[in-house]
This record gives sequence, structure tokens and C-alpha cells, in this order.
Amino acid sequence: MLCFPIPPNEDERLAELRRLRFSEWGVSVALNELCAVASKSLGTPIAHLSLVGEKEQIFAAKIGLDAGRTSRQVAFCAHTIMKSGPLIIGNAEQDPRFSDNPLVKGEPGIKSYLGIPLETSPGLRIGALCAADRKPRNFGESDVRTLESLGQIAVSIVNHHRMTLELGEQMKSAIALQKDMLPSPARIAQIEAYCPVDLAAHYQARDGIGGDIWGIEATAPQRLLVYVADFTGHGVAAALNTARFHSFVHVSCERTDRPASLLRRLNRRLNEVLPSGQFATMFCATMDFKSESIECASAGAPPQFYRQSMGAGFEIIGKPSLPLGVIRDVAYETETLPFLPGGGLVLYTDGLIETPKPPRNIWTSDSLREFLCDAGKTQNSSQICRSILGKLGSEPAMRIDDDIALIVAQRASGPFEAVIDYEV
Repeated sequence: MLCFPIPPNEDERLAELRRLRFSEWGVSVALNELCAVASKSLGTPIAHLSLVGEKEQIFAAKIGLDAGRTSRQVAFCAHTIMKSGPLIIGNAEQDPRFSDNPLVKGEPGIKSYLGIPLETSPGLRIGALCAADRKPRNFGESDVRTLESLGQIAVSIVNHHRMTLELGEQMKSAIALQKDMLPSPARIAQIEAYCPVDLAAHYQARDGIGGDIWGIEATAPQRLLVYVADFTGHGVAAALNTARFHSFVHVSCERTDRPASLLRRLNRRLNEVLPSGQFATMFCATMDFKSESIECASAGAPPQFYRQSMGAGFEIIGKPSLPLGVIRDVAYETETLPFLPGGGLVLYTDGLIETPKPPRNIWTSDSLREFLCDAGKTQNSSQICRSILGKLGSEPAMRIDDDIALIVAQRASGPFEAVIDYEV
């Protein structure tokens, strides 16, 4: 038996296998069915699809074989990948390349072999679709054509697998980028260290990435802007809108932190770039610790919750208004409310009160307000946030039908120092 040959583009071929994560492959159901068709069509007891790695071949699918992999040294497929055409072995015992091969002399006792190289792109052969018999036989042209047709299907399945992996990696990157747009725990801790405020927040995308976003900006030494926004749709398309929106907010905040004025600016920008039928709801509030007040405004957001001090109950705030991006010129209205020690602000997107879909939803605006009036007497912001979300997760089989953003901010007692104007 001779040593296995090495294709001239071996490095490129192995790189393709790494992209496929071939070493992690188990047995593919779809490819297994393809091998079963090959075995039945050609009348062979053995059929397999191999991926030929640097030192071994892995069987991504197999019929009539027990092993999940073999060394490349003994692999028939190591020879198949050397050319674009089929490799036909009528009698392996008479072929000097395979006569002393342990797969011929021992189990599974291969005596004849037909292999079709799998090219994921021209000249890039990562493995082979093979049919083998335990007795010598002559594979005819019809056998070759049949296996070549099945090989094309196999390549399509493998390429689809690669595309799925690539999309998965891109999704991971997109999720990480969207997470980076949200205030980090370090930033929240920094704000809490310099402001008399207790903050907690949660973001959960239905599809891993989504159209909700929240943020908090230190707009002046004694002022904090906090907001939630919700774009139409789900997934990647909605997430792209949040990325664009994130940059718009930063630019606009440099000019104003007055909620109504901010909404007007954002509405005009979004009206210019959003396709017809897409829009965003938003609620924003500026906490001014010097004047002990909150200025807030809504752009089509669901009713939000506020209390002015520890002794007060939570009430609904947020006047009816148009979402962002629908009409270019909209006049939004600011509410100014007292924000004393113990005061609270709870902002959320509509996924919170639409999970599951109404009428089976866990929370309604009324039930959430009642809960806040009770929990706010004894719980800090993190505890309130966990309690709200914990009730959503009380049913294990529950599906989150929409993205969810939630912010709880409570005014703490104590002097206000200064908010440094850079972000962690």
C-alpha cells in the first residue's frame, strides 16, 4: 500500500473543511438518507460520504459501516479527491494501492469501490460520496451517472450547512454588536456612583437580535436622559434600524435633552430613512436632580409608570402621540413631574404586556401598575425588574412573542455629585 497522495491545493482544501467545522460533524440525517439511496440504487452493501481531513477521514454519513472515522492513510477517498472524475476500483486486492489495506484485508472487507469527489467549488474537493462492495465488481456508466447525481445533491447539502454556519457566526457578531449598543453594567455602576439613582434594566430579543433598544445618557452634570424604543418587525431588519437609531440618539442628545425636542429631531431623521410602513415607538425622560423633576414625552409608546416619591403610588404617564418616522413634522408634548427621593420610573416596550399574545398575556398595564405599587414599597430596582421578568418565565413552555426592554429607575436619597460625561 502506498502513502496517500496530497492535492496541490491542500492548504485551501483544509481551510474549507475548517469552515465546515468538519471535526465536529456527527452523522447527518439528510446525508445518511442519500447514502441509503446510493446503496439501494447501485446494489452495494456499503455507501458513505467522507470528509478527508489532514490525518483522517470522517464519515458524515454511512450505510454498512460501523466506524465513524479512519486514518487518511487507509482511506480510499484520499485518492478520490485527487481528481474531478470518479475513482473506480473493480478489485482492490489486485490494485497495488489498496491490496494490503486493512479495510480490504479485514473489516469491512472492501473489494470494489466507486467514489465521486465532492467539490464545494471548482477544484476544491473536500471528500467523496462512495459505494463499495465486499466482492469484486465492475461499476458501469449508469452507476457512475447515478452516484454523480447523488454527489451533486450531497454538495448542495454540504454548502447549505456551510452557509448555515456562516450565518450563525454573523448572527453571533450581530448580537454582540447590538449588546454593545446597550449601556454596560460598568456604565450603570458609574452612573449610580455619581447620581442618587438606583438603576436596573433588561433586554431580551425574541430571535436573539431584535428591534428594541434602551439607553441612558448623562447630558449635563445634573441631568440623565433615559429612553426605550421599539421598531416594527423582528430579527435582523429591525436590529439594523436600532443601530441607525443609536447613532441618531447620540447626535441629537448633543443638541438637546428636552424630550419633546429630542423626539422631533429623531422623528425627522427616521422619516427620511425608514421604508414606508416602518416606524418606531419611543418613550424618553430626563431626570434633573437639581430641580428634582422629570421631563418626559412619548412617541406612540405604551403607557409607562411613575411615582413622585416613596410614599406615592405608581401612576400611568404618557400622552397619546404618533410613533417616530410616520409623518415628518409632529409636535410632541413634554410632561414635567416632581421626582423626589423614593420616586420611581418604569419604562418598557409592548412585548412585556403582550407575552403571550393577548388575551393570554401575563401582564397588562393595570396589573403591572398594581404590582409596582406593592413591590415598590420594599424592593430595589433590581428586585423589581427580576420579579416582573420572573412572572413571565413562570411557565416553562411559554414563548416570548416579541422583543422586551425594561428599565427600572428609582430616585435614591443623598447628595448629587456629578456625572462624568464619558462612557465606559
